[in-house]
Amino acid sequence: MKVLTCLVLALVLLIATQVQALEMRQKTLANGLRVVVAENHNAPVFTMRVYIRAGSDYEQEYLGSGISHIIEHIVSGGTTSIRTEDDNKRILAAIGGAHNAYTSPSHACYFIETTMDYADSVLALLPDWVLNCAVEPAAFERERGVILREIQMGRDEPRRRLGKLYNGTMFVVHPEHFPTIGYPELFEKLTRDDVAKHYERMYVPANMYAVVAGDFDADQMLPRVEAAFADYPYRVPPTVFMPSDPKQMGRKYVEDEMDIDLSYLEIGFRSVMITSEDTYPLHVLARILGDGRSSRLYRELKERLGLVYTVSAYSYNAEYDASDFTVDATLDYAKKDAAIDAILGVIYGLKRSFVTNAELEKAKTQIAAERAFGFQSIEGQAGTIGNDLIRTGNPNYGEYYLEKIKAVTKEDIRRVVNKYFYDDAATIAVLKPTGAVVAREAAKSRVEVTSAVSKVMLGSGATLLLKEDRNVPLVHIRAYFRGGSCLETAQDNGAFNLMARMLRRGTRTRSADDVARELDAMGADLTLAGEDDYFYCSMDFLSKDFDRGLALVADMIANSTFAENEFDKERESVLSQIMQRADDWQADGEARMRKLLYGEHSYGLDPLGEEASVKGLTAAYERNLYTRYCTPKNMVLAVFGDVEKGYAETAVAKAFGRFNREGAGLPAVKVWGGLSGNEVETEPTDKEQAVIFRGYPGMDPGSPDWYAMRVLDAVTSGIGYPGGWLHETLRGQRLVYIVHAWNNALMERGYFAVMAATSPATADSALAIINDLMAKIKNQYVTDQELAMGKRICNIMEDLYYAQTTASQADRAAQYETMGLGYDFRDTLRDKINAVTKEEVRAVAQKYLTNSATLVIKP
Repeated sequence: MKVLTCLVLALVLLIATQVQALEMRQKTLANGLRVVVAENHNAPVFTMRVYIRAGSDYEQEYLGSGISHIIEHIVSGGTTSIRTEDDNKRILAAIGGAHNAYTSPSHACYFIETTMDYADSVLALLPDWVLNCAVEPAAFERERGVILREIQMGRDEPRRRLGKLYNGTMFVVHPEHFPTIGYPELFEKLTRDDVAKHYERMYVPANMYAVVAGDFDADQMLPRVEAAFADYPYRVPPTVFMPSDPKQMGRKYVEDEMDIDLSYLEIGFRSVMITSEDTYPLHVLARILGDGRSSRLYRELKERLGLVYTVSAYSYNAEYDASDFTVDATLDYAKKDAAIDAILGVIYGLKRSFVTNAELEKAKTQIAAERAFGFQSIEGQAGTIGNDLIRTGNPNYGEYYLEKIKAVTKEDIRRVVNKYFYDDAATIAVLKPTGAVVAREAAKSRVEVTSAVSKVMLGSGATLLLKEDRNVPLVHIRAYFRGGSCLETAQDNGAFNLMARMLRRGTRTRSADDVARELDAMGADLTLAGEDDYFYCSMDFLSKDFDRGLALVADMIANSTFAENEFDKERESVLSQIMQRADDWQADGEARMRKLLYGEHSYGLDPLGEEASVKGLTAAYERNLYTRYCTPKNMVLAVFGDVEKGYAETAVAKAFGRFNREGAGLPAVKVWGGLSGNEVETEPTDKEQAVIFRGYPGMDPGSPDWYAMRVLDAVTSGIGYPGGWLHETLRGQRLVYIVHAWNNALMERGYFAVMAATSPATADSALAIINDLMAKIKNQYVTDQELAMGKRICNIMEDLYYAQTTASQADRAAQYETMGLGYDFRDTLRDKINAVTKEEVRAVAQKYLTNSATLVIKP
């Protein structure tokens, strides 16, 4: 058995390594720029990323000001000596608009994603942005206002607040002490000249890395990338000294409070740079402690003691001396002290005992699986290569990393626990609800094969969708069922979501712990949830575990038991999610807007449910719901990935052979009459920012109007990435930090929504501009250029976000088949989008953008 276990583990790691064995070429150019190109023919996609070792930790005399972050804002698509900002916007819109940037403590990154047709445009844009930025005064002032709004917004986000608290406490001397976004009082002192000076110092080719990935020949692409950077000469890269913090001499504890419902906890220990051999046992340890429901912390803190709602662990090993090992948890503040003691108890317990062979194997499998998952999309491949490159200097670090992970022993685990984890080295940060007090208590060698989708009707009445894709060693199973909150009332709201989540809580032959252990042993990713029009079971795992994974999915769907004790635990988890929703301004705002828009109709209900309704649900009620709706005739099962279709069909028929519940007929969704006039509400909040949500009665997903509305969405908000009229106008006038619109088509009648986050002082101005732009799209025809760009954005975003990975293809096919539209509903999308006229865009605007529900939430 021991030999077999080692062979299985070696196979998993070998497969994950093979996934990363792309056709790569690399070269250091004469100007010092390091270039890596990665060839991948899975989809006709092209992405380019440029990394600059110019994160907030490298700010030197500007530490704490956020100067790196504002440079990122100004550089990203801004004016250069070659192109104006408007020129860049026009080109970006023409190629789909999928671009973004971010700043971290270690680096800044800029990237554009599009199809191969526009590779030359990307190669022209990105080098110009990063090496030719004009740092115009107008852009500086505009982005300065935007970032001040972002700082305000960050004060309303619990995890961002907690992260600043934690890092600022753990590190005192090292620049990691300072938040990337900066302190407002230091940020406001920055001048345009400061920004230009720091940009000139840091943004030099020899301080940069470029990663290009996509559907091309690597040998042909490398000279094209080299030519794109040929006009930029060598300049001496900056040398930045980073001091190390002295040894910690005692436990550090800090807490803060804000208007939230849950408490957020981080416990951490400083650890080692990525160059240390201890990196690898620390990563395995993090998985054993806090990854999955069979992890040690989850079983002890959540399942046995009931002290937390969520708990996880991770090990971050930087390329400089500011690394940490951290445990995160959400909990009730009253249980804080007991939870801290229990977390430390679990960790310290490993000083005296060894982890089990099963735990060690599971953790290594999880790491291998995560690497495989991360390499599904070309975007993910480029991001992984780029991060490995800037942290280690080796674009193939993943192979080295997995070999090191494979070699970790349980003796290594015990050694690093004894070396780094002790009470005098602990840093604890807590973010609690305002006024909360503690009541003290105890306590590349693969053959590329991709097939078309096949549809099979099983004897039980279930619909099976199959697609073979041998590019990545993963299988994606999606089981979708009609149902969801559209069939709920205010009294049982959240029932379908809770019912779906209960599928992992035990079957006739597996306990909840058995299910958790099996998932973690496979490194599988399981998602169970209820939505507006359906509920689903989604599982991704390595293809070598196909039979095991399929058997587990079939068992959960066909044989769940809904035990009372497990029901109580899962209901508590859902209630904690409801509390977290209240802490998330965007999720909370959209839920409130929907209630205002739909009134008493079921689409006004959030699928997650409300505290009162979820507390009223019982195991018996959920079991009855399960037997009525989780039936073969109501199931669409998609099996996509690295498994032969004939074998998969036979295996599915066998696994679901006894799944024969009749259930009940599906009731019709109540018809919604829309709005007879405009609804406007203003609600107070204790948060610092103001948010605007507006919803218009919309359409069902099969409506012929959907295509023109999609183009309208692209013109007004960009789809997926910032852009369009709303973004350009409101961000251009420094009125908002975030603005977006989206079209949510639902089975009975969905909605078109606009959302903006702004300051209280500018909320009225922002709302007035939203009114003007919505009136404009109704009263004026879009230009030929806007129409063409809108169509390109629609088509490119479809390729990038809904069709690039096999997992997203499985989701899309199963969803549309479940809703009666056919699994191939989107196959004609490009032709129908391209056929949209400006008259049709105006017509759908006049038809749908009439009566609306507007919710303004502000202090």
